[in-house]
Amino acid sequence: MYAATPIRHVFADSGFAGRLVDWARDLLRTTIEILRNPADQRRWVVEGTLA
Repeated sequence: MYAATPIRHVFADSGFAGRLVDWARDLLRTTIEILRNPADQRRWVVEGTLA
């Protein structure tokens, strides 16, 4: 049942911005919404280290 369920809206990190959004729209008919952090938000040291 999971494979037959269409996914129409996906939320993704800003690392996925770019051609993926166009590809998903054109081929998969899926909307990818890119979520961005506020400009004044600081990153954790661990987040940068593990990325």
